[in-house]
Amino acid sequence: MRIKALITLVVSAGKEIAPGKEYDLNEADAKSLIERGFAERVSKAASAPKAPTPENKGDNNDDKQPDGKSGGQPVQPTRPSGDPQGT
Repeated sequence: MRIKALITLVVSAGKEIAPGKEYDLNEADAKSLIERGFAERVSKAASAPKAPTPENKGDNNDDKQPDGKSGGQPVQPTRPSGDPQGT
């Protein structure tokens, strides 16, 4: 059975599941964790991988200006000493 951890779960020696992560577990242990409020059952439809969209693929992160420069913060030039304040 597929579950989603609500707290950090230790499912075997040295194997921890972080909150929010999904994990396949035998039915008896999964039901026990769900009954105690430590995990929730994940439906098969919810656990299917999502197709990439512009929002989660990164295609919409291009802030380049027409001149080819990025739209980020300007950087102060350093002085010969390497110190931007010149001290």
